[in-house]
Amino acid sequence: MRAVGITKLAAGLHVGLAAAAIYYATRLNNDVSLSEITGKELSVMCGIVLLPILYAWIGLRLARTESGLGLLAIGQVVALLVFATTFVAVLRSHEPMAPLLFVLASLWLAVGFLAVLCVVRLLGRLVR
Repeated sequence: MRAVGITKLAAGLHVGLAAAAIYYATRLNNDVSLSEITGKELSVMCGIVLLPILYAWIGLRLARTESGLGLLAIGQVVALLVFATTFVAVLRSHEPMAPLLFVLASLWLAVGFLAVLCVVRLLGRLVR
């Protein structure tokens, strides 16, 4: 059950960091008011924030073994570290297009999350 707590905690921290990244990219870096954000930009922002939540929610329902839960927790912690590293890299960069790294990192994390979910599902099927 420790893996469940770790997964939920890492997902919550990831969501908080993603919200901070969106705030940085819109308000601090580009000085864009919320009324100027288009629907496409808002959907990308929501996708960045919802990604770790969906991974944890789907993964906790698919995981039937302790090894599956452990793999799920490791995947969430690695994703949090990758996103935190991206956040620090964007903060240190003087490039005006650096906030796009958040989108690229989220796309790669989505692929990694999908791979981990497939492995967790296969681990659950092997136990049955």
